[in-house]
Amino acid sequence: MHQQTHAASTVNSLIPDAIQSLGVSEVPTSQSGYPPIGPEPLLLSRNEVDELYNLLEVLSSALKELKVDYMLTGGSLLGAVRSKSILFNDNNIDIAIIDEDNSYSRLKLELPNILCRASEARNAEQVKKKVLYHYQERGRIPNDRVVSTVAPRVAIDIFILRKFDTIQELAQQVEQGEEEEIVSKEHIRKLLSSASESSFPIYHYDNRKAILLKPNKYYIASELRPLRLLSFGFLKVYGPSDCIAPLERFYGDDCFTHYTITKKASTNQSYESYDVSVDPSQRILLSEDQYYPVQHSRKDRRLWFNHSRKALEMIISEHRKTTEPVPEIPTSSEGMARTRSLFKLHNSPITASSDSPVKLNSPHITTSASEPTPTKWFGFDVRRYIGESPATPVFDKDLRAVMEPHLAKARRRREECRNPSHLSVDASIASSVGVPYTALRDEKRFLFDESTHPLHHILAQTLGVDDLSQLHKHPIQDKLKLLSPLLTRTGRRQFQECYDSFVTSFCIPLLHSLAMTKNAFHGVCSTTDSSITYRYQAFPCIRVARPGEFSIEPHCDTAYGHSIGNLNFHIPLTSVFGTNALYTESYSGKEDWHGLTAKSPGLGFLFDGARCLHFTLENTTDATRVSIDFRIAFYRGEGEAGELCTKELLEDRFSKAGPGYYDEASIAIGAESFSFPGAAIAKKYGSYLLDPDARVGFPFTKK
Repeated sequence: MHQQTHAASTVNSLIPDAIQSLGVSEVPTSQSGYPPIGPEPLLLSRNEVDELYNLLEVLSSALKELKVDYMLTGGSLLGAVRSKSILFNDNNIDIAIIDEDNSYSRLKLELPNILCRASEARNAEQVKKKVLYHYQERGRIPNDRVVSTVAPRVAIDIFILRKFDTIQELAQQVEQGEEEEIVSKEHIRKLLSSASESSFPIYHYDNRKAILLKPNKYYIASELRPLRLLSFGFLKVYGPSDCIAPLERFYGDDCFTHYTITKKASTNQSYESYDVSVDPSQRILLSEDQYYPVQHSRKDRRLWFNHSRKALEMIISEHRKTTEPVPEIPTSSEGMARTRSLFKLHNSPITASSDSPVKLNSPHITTSASEPTPTKWFGFDVRRYIGESPATPVFDKDLRAVMEPHLAKARRRREECRNPSHLSVDASIASSVGVPYTALRDEKRFLFDESTHPLHHILAQTLGVDDLSQLHKHPIQDKLKLLSPLLTRTGRRQFQECYDSFVTSFCIPLLHSLAMTKNAFHGVCSTTDSSITYRYQAFPCIRVARPGEFSIEPHCDTAYGHSIGNLNFHIPLTSVFGTNALYTESYSGKEDWHGLTAKSPGLGFLFDGARCLHFTLENTTDATRVSIDFRIAFYRGEGEAGELCTKELLEDRFSKAGPGYYDEASIAIGAESFSFPGAAIAKKYGSYLLDPDARVGFPFTKK
């Protein structure tokens, strides 16, 4: 008894800090000290919710005993991702058995006996209502079931997944059946069109009727394994390796922001109408409360969760960055290339729909009392370790241990991308083989005249604010709306002109002077006229990191498809300090993490972002960090490249996507001696300014 009290006390002592770590100031008002029970289920009673959890606990234990691979699927998988529980608007649990190594045969043979033993064990523990668990093999319905006499209206539906190597195999499975069940070939083609031939092999249902009823509910092989443990109420159950892509295929891109009330139709209806949903135009926007877990009514079977709408945004953001690499993007909202269109109200409060009966007194965004384990969110893991301090972290061995899972992934991605020229490189990451102008890759700080290049003033004027560092206090909290003036030519023109002038009249001459000092042009012939061409971003990446916002994990730019020939310029437009700074290593592989800090505008940084790992933390300061980043590479206008960048190395994901991301300017080098600032810089497109697109990142990211 004393141990339980102490444990509850330990949990409760963590609640305020954990809530603050996610930017929420209120704690749950539960007088019992236990986690809140969550939103009220719409289609089930609380007793039925409890029995579904109990039933899943028994079944998952049985499947583990039988060594049968299973995972959540359908609406239950959506629940595990969206609310870490049964969905408040669902009425059963769906699991899928991966039928390999005779798994399904073992299940049918042994599961009834195991369920019988589980029934006896539960009845021995309680004296109220006796329970009996039943296993029902599929008959008229396309799936097996496990039911409980305590709540006979609900069940766990068991679907069987089979591997189909080709679309022809799937077609044969669909075309088999009794004469009266044969459907038209047109219908079959329609069903099979959801899976392209390039997707195969896929895992789909082994049952013809199940395929016809749910044609889109298949898994591409790469989405399936390795299986991963997911939180589902108080349980840990398995799900596919990739949860996001299958769910969007099952239910559409808005399944993480909207819901419908689904009713199961009778089995004698047509295949297409088995799942009857309300009209898509009437899909209901989820309230903040409806992202919270629907928990067991027993207080000792509830857990504290750090889950909310914001947490889900971060999960999907991480998925986007993994599956659809984009340029470095500093905050959780900006890192969601496709997710922004889903979470349109990211920085505005979401109110409950009038159709929703859910009313919770307060958020319950908290943490577990268990030992912290690494998550997919780098900023969250570091914040959990360093706490609320806005100061520069001390990168001691303990913090490095927290960072290591994320650093290991970044190192692997860098290694995969470090040799685009296919040269035989040295084992050391510090090797310069195949890397152009290595003498210029040491990190450098430089000053510039902020009156001549008033980037911060003009950006503030463009956005209609007085102080960029106080953007978090602006009445417009939706960042996309706040930065929307940049989306039009007229709105961004003054800022873009200032930026272009800064690059061509200061940054390129600075880089040219450094290259001459380091003798980087020794391959350029001195007896004939020649030129050095500088390729630079036509529009910079704009970084806005407000207090409490996460940013991007450790990475190098080549891992996102940038050329190894690029050199990075980082220009703070506000005071940058502590946890709102950009952190990097001095050179590739050193991992001497340090912040690029500045007390005020006028200080810039040049560093080897193509190879050096860099990252930002969750901003725990009281100031918004606004900065711009851009990249410059250079090559000889004609003849041999020498120490400069070759055309092969210049090609990257951003240049291959078409013109517009890069602009060019050249400096002529004559036969006579050359001294800084040298000959005039000639721009490729003259005074014309190229229009930025999604490749630049937020706020130009495609919807």
